[in-house]
Amino acid sequence: MPAEEQERSLLDNVLWVMMSFEGTYVGMARPGDATAGPAPLRLVDGADPTFAQMIRRILPTCLANAVLGWYQSSRSRYEFGQVAHALSSA
Repeated sequence: MPAEEQERSLLDNVLWVMMSFEGTYVGMARPGDATAGPAPLRLVDGADPTFAQMIRRILPTCLANAVLGWYQSSRSRYEFGQVAHALSSA
């Protein structure tokens, strides 16, 4: 795959991961258990080293976004307390 096309595909995958979908090149390192939080992200082998380095720098942001989404979906009920309910609603 040409470098320009690979870069576009990798960035597209990162955007999908930020929306909590698994991509072709970027995905979950293990099957996630909904109660344990989001699984760590991984980058498949075969990517250009320059693009892989760039994506590895972006992956912590994707994981932080997944953690926030997980917290919001798991703690948004009133039974977890008013503070957790308010934080997940914000």
